[in-house]
Amino acid sequence: MKDIDIVLSCLKKYHYQPWVEGELEECKRLLSAMDKEKLRMVRHSRWMDKDNALYPTLFEYFYQDELKDVIRHLKEMPTNELILELKKSKSSFKKEKIPEILLERYDSMEDEERKSVFKILLRKGLVEKNS
Repeated sequence: MKDIDIVLSCLKKYHYQPWVEGELEECKRLLSAMDKEKLRMVRHSRWMDKDNALYPTLFEYFYQDELKDVIRHLKEMPTNELILELKKSKSSFKKEKIPEILLERYDSMEDEERKSVFKILLRKGLVEKNS
């Protein structure tokens, strides 16, 4: 069975039931090896939608060149602008990546910045309240 057939059969199987973690990871691994045409076929499958657990991974592989530019731009932004971008952005990708960038910078921040960033990281589950 080809990689794309395996992914499509898993999409169909898990459309109506929750994903099994092992099979989800296997499908993510298979997606990483696919070319753009196969990724496009998976994206337009009748079993794929934005609520699917495999969708974020598919999105990142499909738009990896464009997303590298977005990430580079976000990393160049100062912390206060990143926080504003997080608040006003409608992009779920940015809302996922900005807290990760803030976490990378957390140790080098001053106390006032740390307080505002800590609240964001706590809400996103990237730090524990005891930290």
